[in-house]
Amino acid sequence: MSWILSPDLLESAAPGKPVSALAPRLRGDYAGTMHIVTLSQTLQASIGPFVLISGTGLLLLSQTNRYGRPIDRIRQLCAEYPSAPEAERFFIRAQIRNLYQRCRILRAAMALSIASICLAALVVFLLFTGLTVDAPVSEAVAVLFAASMLSLILSMILYFRDIALGLISVRIKMRRTIPDWDRKHDTEPKD
Repeated sequence: MSWILSPDLLESAAPGKPVSALAPRLRGDYAGTMHIVTLSQTLQASIGPFVLISGTGLLLLSQTNRYGRPIDRIRQLCAEYPSAPEAERFFIRAQIRNLYQRCRILRAAMALSIASICLAALVVFLLFTGLTVDAPVSEAVAVLFAASMLSLILSMILYFRDIALGLISVRIKMRRTIPDWDRKHDTEPKD
């Protein structure tokens, strides 16, 4: 017997009975307890984690691209440092400290994004495991999905912190280029 629904199988079901009454006949040679309605519901329940995995993957791609820029800039500043005049070395060190802090924050943000993806994948795994072995996994799924969302939120907070530190790096560069920048340009121009 197979999983294919034949017309005679559907006609043999008693009128007015729910589709779940067909479950024993739908199993056929399949050793598990899965039937079409339950499988459909499980696939629907796993759409949320799949979307989370996809979206977090795009965020991780963005974080990875952003991570490469400060690393390259640190290498460039380290190459400039030995030949820089003493007055410039202060600004170079300040930029290197800022960029290194950004790298550490981005690394933590990427780790949290990866954790979010792994937890969401575990949610999908538990959904299908619960379906095939008929085990109660709803509490574990809820906890893991909440943990995945929390990891994503923390990753976004760190990502925003990196953006704020990027502005500080620009300010250091402006101070280096325009020595009296803070006194003249710290406030917004008045109309």
